[in-house]
Amino acid sequence: MMTMKRLVVWMAAAGLSAALTTAVVLYLQGFNEHGLGAALFVTGRLAFLAFWPSYCGAALVIVFGAAFVPLQRRAREFGLAFAAIIAVHSLLVLWLTLIGAPPGRTIFLEFGIALGWTVLLTVLSFNNLHQWLGRRGWRAVKFLGMNYIAYVFALDFTRDPFGGGLKHWLEYVPFAVLSIVGPCMRLLAFLQRRGELATIH
Repeated sequence: MMTMKRLVVWMAAAGLSAALTTAVVLYLQGFNEHGLGAALFVTGRLAFLAFWPSYCGAALVIVFGAAFVPLQRRAREFGLAFAAIIAVHSLLVLWLTLIGAPPGRTIFLEFGIALGWTVLLTVLSFNNLHQWLGRRGWRAVKFLGMNYIAYVFALDFTRDPFGGGLKHWLEYVPFAVLSIVGPCMRLLAFLQRRGELATIH
C-alpha cells in the first residue's frame, strides 16, 4: 500500500509541476501557437530529465558501482513521473492540433508511437500487471518500449544541436549528449554483465 501511495505521489507531483510550468510559460509567452510551442519545448525537456534516470539507473550501477544504487531504486518512480509529464505534454500537442497547428506528420507519428509505449508501460507498472506477461515477456516489452522512447528523444535532440547561437546550444547540446550517453551506458552494462557471466561459466 505504501508503495502504491508513493508512486501516486511521484506521479501527482510530476504532473502538477509540469502543469504549473506550462501555465507560467503560457502566461509569459501567450496563449497562442508561440506560447504552446514554448510550453512543449519546456515540458519535453522536463519529461526527458525524468525518463533518463529510469532508463539508465540500473546501467549506471553496473558500470560505475554502488554510488548510483539510490537512482536505480527509484527507477520506477522516475518512469511514472515521466509518464505524468508526458500526459501534460500530450494535452499541449492536442491543443496545438485543435487550433490548426499540429506537428509535422513524421513527428506526430514518432510521438504517437512513443506515447503508446508510455501508456502501455505505465499500465503494466501498476498492481504487478506485468506478471501476466511472464518475466521474459515483461523484459522484452520494457526493452522495446524504453529504447523506442529513448530513440525518439535522441531524434529530437540531435536533429540540429549545433545550429544557431549559444542559446540554441544550451537548449539542445546537453540533452543531445545525454540522449547518446544513455544507450551507451546500457550497452556497456550489457557487455559488462555478459563478460562476467562468461567468466563464471
